[in-house]
Amino acid sequence: MKIMTTKLVLLCFLFGLLVSNFAMAVVTSQQAEEIFNLAEQGFPQYFSPALATQISPPEWPYYRGPYNNNIYLGVNANDSVYVVGGTFGNIPVNVGTNQELLTAAFSQSTQEKAEIIFNKLESVYLKYLSPHSSTDYSHGRYYVRFYTSPVEIVAIDSALNEIWYYLNGVWYFFDTLDGANEQLCNGGCYAKRTIVDATSMLQDNVTLDVTEIRIVGSDAEGNVVSSQLVPRQAAANFSVATDLAKVELELITKAGKQIGKIIFEPEGSDMTLTLPGDGLSAYQVLHLDIVINSDLWVQAPMMMAAGLGFSNIIGIEGIDLTDLPASEPAVIEAGGTWNTLSGCGDVTPGVANYTSAVSPQMVEGIWGPPAVSYAGGMPVEFSYPPLLSTVQGTDFMVTLNDGSQVMADVGGFSPNSDYNERGVVVLFGQFGNRLDLDDPDVLFPTKVEVVEDDTPMMLIGPGGSLVSAVGMYADAPGSPYKTPGLGPKLVGAKLNVMSAVGDGGAPGFTAYTPNDGTALYGADAQYRLRVYTTGGYTPDGVTGLKPTEYDTFFRVQVKNNAGDLVPLLKSGQDYTIDGKTIQVVGLAELGAPGQVVEGNDCYGEDKDNQIDIVLKGDVEVMRKIVAVDVPSTEEGYKPFYNPGGPGNNPVEGVTYTQGSPNHTVEVLQALDDPLAVTYIDLRSK
Repeated sequence: MKIMTTKLVLLCFLFGLLVSNFAMAVVTSQQAEEIFNLAEQGFPQYFSPALATQISPPEWPYYRGPYNNNIYLGVNANDSVYVVGGTFGNIPVNVGTNQELLTAAFSQSTQEKAEIIFNKLESVYLKYLSPHSSTDYSHGRYYVRFYTSPVEIVAIDSALNEIWYYLNGVWYFFDTLDGANEQLCNGGCYAKRTIVDATSMLQDNVTLDVTEIRIVGSDAEGNVVSSQLVPRQAAANFSVATDLAKVELELITKAGKQIGKIIFEPEGSDMTLTLPGDGLSAYQVLHLDIVINSDLWVQAPMMMAAGLGFSNIIGIEGIDLTDLPASEPAVIEAGGTWNTLSGCGDVTPGVANYTSAVSPQMVEGIWGPPAVSYAGGMPVEFSYPPLLSTVQGTDFMVTLNDGSQVMADVGGFSPNSDYNERGVVVLFGQFGNRLDLDDPDVLFPTKVEVVEDDTPMMLIGPGGSLVSAVGMYADAPGSPYKTPGLGPKLVGAKLNVMSAVGDGGAPGFTAYTPNDGTALYGADAQYRLRVYTTGGYTPDGVTGLKPTEYDTFFRVQVKNNAGDLVPLLKSGQDYTIDGKTIQVVGLAELGAPGQVVEGNDCYGEDKDNQIDIVLKGDVEVMRKIVAVDVPSTEEGYKPFYNPGGPGNNPVEGVTYTQGSPNHTVEVLQALDDPLAVTYIDLRSK
């Protein structure tokens, strides 16, 4: 009878304890289901039999009941959980918020702390807490032990980390868990813990297909000392031992597949996970190990393509950003081009509107030291994104056609600055010239290879795994100036359901963002067909590609049920294929919305190695997309150029790089499995 009485007292305490509300989004049906199931599992003696959820808006959007003791359980519009009826009367009693209860329900670390504190309390207050008791975890967020006298119950609220005890019919507050840790054993009962706020980190940088997160803690020797799998919402706020050397949040999809990880080191009693970068130089920012929802272009680690892009226009002395017209002679003399601009309106042209050439100071500031002079550029495309902190020019050895070998001077990532566009390494160095192929002094690369240096280059593979890139190579195709058909090409194309996660620019690289499909086209951006290029893809090497120019440069191919290829020739036009509809909405991953597009030579775009063809329509026809054509020399189409191209005002007698040849690339279907990876190491500063 004594135990029955104390448990009834406990129940009244548990459900009578008011928990202050905080601002949250309106509760969803899925959240209500989770909390109701939790209550039925944790308190079967009160919430049984298990019932289905019912809807009764607006005060009680979701509720279950009556249970066999005439008690109802409900979640209101403010995301607070209430119990009413039976012994609780007709006034609803607030028992906490959904977030608090879910967090507590999956807080194994709090259970461990509770056990330690219970045992310590019993040893210190032996005459008050006897006989020794085991912990009862059947009361949801409350962990309790029952005693005979004089204290009858000790309860630990795992959501608020508070300790209460029941004595002579009254509940008394004893201390917080951490306070008891200090009071009972000078902080030595259990390890200090860090409360982690990962709310915005998960919301902004983790795709919605992630439903669970495994929290893994490791010591300084790399040994795993803790591991806990929790629902995504429970990982928004959690705690870990402060003395852990590393914590990894492994991102798990509903299908049970790990698609990435977030890594950090606990600091202090409270910390909020945020992306680093503020206050760092451009070069430092682009070498932080932050890759978000980045494409895996093939299902194996490899160097997909590499070759000389252009020569002599990187590190031109005489480019003055404060006096751009005075810079033109130096650029022309070095073999660059200088555009004539029109239609700029109120926009003040920048150096990138006139030319693709850059000064030594620009190289050192964006791509890193050394400040090269009159160098060439070489983009290297990988199937997996590199671990950015491991990439330098010393990772790459280039074999030239005369058999000599040179190391790259610089290895960087701009203009591929979005967090999901990190598959390309841009090399600067002395890689070739513009002479005719039959000239005995002609130079061009024949092979590009990753070699081992002091920080061997790594790639980020599926799930956030790391693989060495050392030994990977590609045969370079020749001279982009003289070898026939050696203009820039597509090396890959991949179809996904539209997602803007990872499309943001790093600090200092947001001038052209947001430029994803959703930012440009809103709800019409249902699917993203991303193409992967071997060089900057612009109409002349300098002028930005515009979102309206699909019809001039691309052609998507769809294979119908009869096996025939149906070309999508025009954007903005519906095509019906096997009874289903598809439309090319336009291009994205170029410039930010709000700019004048038509006739504007100052249209600002990022000129990187990814371009999105935005689509809308029925998923059945999306699955039939098989290829993307670049019909550069066909009637009605134009070629692409890399930054060594002629611009719109070529100088007679100067040799420029060739335009793109006609070619086709197969589309990788990634509608069901996004084939992407996230790797965020917050320890990189």
